[in-house]
Amino acid sequence: MLDNYDDFALPSKDNIELMTREYAKLNNNYEGENLSEDNKFLQDLYECIYNAFNVICTIVELNPKNKKFYNLGEKIGKVKNEYEKAIEYYELSNSKRNEYGKSFCYFKIARCYYKLYDYKNCKDNYLKALEITKDKGENNKPNREYYKCLYEYIFSLIGFKNYEEALNLTYELDKGNEKDKNMSSCLRGKIFYKTKRYDEAIAIFEKLYQKDSIDRKSACIELSKIYTSLEKYDLANKYLDTLYKEYPNQSPALKMHMYYESKMHKECIDYSKKYLNTEFDSDAKYYMGRSLVKIGLYNESKKLLE
Repeated sequence: MLDNYDDFALPSKDNIELMTREYAKLNNNYEGENLSEDNKFLQDLYECIYNAFNVICTIVELNPKNKKFYNLGEKIGKVKNEYEKAIEYYELSNSKRNEYGKSFCYFKIARCYYKLYDYKNCKDNYLKALEITKDKGENNKPNREYYKCLYEYIFSLIGFKNYEEALNLTYELDKGNEKDKNMSSCLRGKIFYKTKRYDEAIAIFEKLYQKDSIDRKSACIELSKIYTSLEKYDLANKYLDTLYKEYPNQSPALKMHMYYESKMHKECIDYSKKYLNTEFDSDAKYYMGRSLVKIGLYNESKKLLE
């Protein structure tokens, strides 16, 4: 199962297909399983349901017209009610674990509450996990699980728009290793962007952009978003060009969005057209359709979206 900093990121196409197959495989066994038992199968099952649901809902939310995933997303959407059952079983499992093992369950329970938009319980369980792991490393210092949990807790605070608390905690994340420090910078940049502190956000992402690391990709994405919001489209395009040159598998939707927002509707149509009948077909149709409407070609837009 997913167990790194990229859990909240949109997975690759291969990972999506693997996750959906894994979900379907376990779901076949799920119906005949005795749900009153607390066993490893149940824990694996709910872990799989959680990840499959997270992946598919991300796809459907970003791309509601993507029919390849929509039906499956709708089906797994029914599993959302299973989050409460998943929490119940994690809590049951907790009663049979040692203190450190409980931190794992609190961590997973917090994730479930995050997807249920339950801020209080999400926060409470992340804090329980953090309390257990904060002095379990070398010389009674925080261990790796602590910083992983702290990152996701900050991420959830941003999701719940608690920007002030999230910002304060990023400085705690700075105490980890180099990866933690980079992730902390990215989180601060996102917070500054969402709170319209654009100059501070730009300064952070410009610094990350100069580094030859995975953070360069994130920096390109965030800088393109910021400059699009500021209507500085030449600068937004500069970072998008870098993004697609260095990371050719990146979704072209960002550039479609930039063309649309900059009112370059002909360019948006021409650029989007290249991605019709590809894995980015729904993005292409969405932005082509909107641009066609903007230039008064309503019938063409209607035909495209039918």
